[in-house]
Amino acid sequence: MTVRAVLLDAGLMPLVAAFQDGLLECLIRHIAQCKTATTRSFVDVRATRIFIYEIGPGVQYTATALLLSREEADPRFAFHLAIANGDVEAVQAFLKCRPAVATADATDCAAKYGHEHLVRLLYPRVKCTNLALSLAAEEGHMAVVKYLVKCKVRSRSAIDSAARRGNVDIVRLLVHRGFRWSSRAMDDACRGGHLNVVKFLTEAGMAVGCSTDIIDLASAYGHLEVVDYLFQLFPERCSTNAMDWAATEGHLNVVAYLHRCGAACTTQAMNGAAQNGHLDVVEFLHQWRVEGCTTDAIDLASKEGHLKIVQFLHAHRTDGATRMAMDNAAASGHLQIVQFLHENRREGCTTTALDDAAANGHADVVEFLLSHRKEGCSGVALRAAVKHGHVDILRRLLKSRKGSRRDIEALRHKAVKHKHSDIVALLDGMA
Repeated sequence: MTVRAVLLDAGLMPLVAAFQDGLLECLIRHIAQCKTATTRSFVDVRATRIFIYEIGPGVQYTATALLLSREEADPRFAFHLAIANGDVEAVQAFLKCRPAVATADATDCAAKYGHEHLVRLLYPRVKCTNLALSLAAEEGHMAVVKYLVKCKVRSRSAIDSAARRGNVDIVRLLVHRGFRWSSRAMDDACRGGHLNVVKFLTEAGMAVGCSTDIIDLASAYGHLEVVDYLFQLFPERCSTNAMDWAATEGHLNVVAYLHRCGAACTTQAMNGAAQNGHLDVVEFLHQWRVEGCTTDAIDLASKEGHLKIVQFLHAHRTDGATRMAMDNAAASGHLQIVQFLHENRREGCTTTALDDAAANGHADVVEFLLSHRKEGCSGVALRAAVKHGHVDILRRLLKSRKGSRRDIEALRHKAVKHKHSDIVALLDGMA
């Protein structure tokens, strides 16, 4: 009787049908799409684990971006994806059908993406963590920040986060509400070139307790307006790092400004500019400064392939170089620099030049060194050529440096190990 009543009820039956597998109809497609997602993880150069969800070609999300676990597939993925996309209907359906997926991380996610309506929906249910306010402040979501502040959510990094992204209105709000800040707020504002934030923090008295790096950081990132503002107020906070870092990064306008203001630098200024290929900065420092450079200037410029800088330093300066210059140029395959150093300077090179050129497959450099230099190579060159499969280079090396039968056998063993059949054939022909 009860079953018959349900089946014949025009209002109740559609509601029952909507819960396929316990889900509202609007969720079925969303969850089905998320179930097709493939996942992969890896550890990046900073030793941080990255976990990625891929939904179709070119559509991917990191676990970090959705505030999910980076260790394994997170069952909250579909819910957090709906939050990030601002899908109110899906979020409400999840709360009705799958309330267990809602955690404080969900509110944090909504705050990060600036969905105030979802923050208001989630916060009364699951609250949030201190991260929510920092994320909203960093992304510039004023409405979310105001709501969370009203809810008495606290965070020690919210001002720092807002300052880092130049969100001065949020910085101002949080300062006036008594939030704590650290010297990192000013440092990050200087690093990012956010003059409006720097001015506000300074006028609020926060420059007094900040680090001594503020002018140096602004200089390193080329923010001349920030450098000018701070230098007028705190010239004593400008260290030699300011010009050194500005020169290294190629910010000639900052270098020139600091020079006019009487700031100091070290030989690192020209060394760094030479290494990174900033010829205009090298020329300026040579013309207007007395600090000069060290042998590192030519050595590092050679390594990075900056021929014009090597030529300028050779023609105009007497700071010298070392054999590292040609060794580094050869290792990096910069034939023109190797030729220039050979023809114009006396430092020469070591066997490392030919060893590294052979290892890295620079056949033209190998040929030049064998034809014009006397240093030769060590057994490292032969072994490296075999290991990396550089058969033509090995052939040329063996032509100029005959090995014993024992050497040839050792090289053949290495070629077999690395599966270089063409090298095995070459060595068999010499046996």
